[in-house]
Amino acid sequence: MLGVIDGFHFEEETVPFPPGCTLVVFSDGVTEATNEKGAMFGTDRVRETVARTWTTSAASIRTELLQQLHAFVGAARQSDDITVLVARRSEPPTTS
Repeated sequence: MLGVIDGFHFEEETVPFPPGCTLVVFSDGVTEATNEKGAMFGTDRVRETVARTWTTSAASIRTELLQQLHAFVGAARQSDDITVLVARRSEPPTTS
């Protein structure tokens, strides 16, 4: 959690993000969302959804992930925040 705890040491790192790459960031409320049986959504379902939709737009990936999450949870009560951010770096335009 960024900026929540005073004096907490954060490490900074630069990671290449070339054109065509997609970044998916989500809160623990996504993976820890539970259904009526007490099963958690988990990271495997996040990975499966992203792997199945990675060729679509960033908005479509987010929408599908949230739809899968809500379908899994069903009528169970939400116990944490659900935050999903998907960013894609566009390919540069081609010139002729």
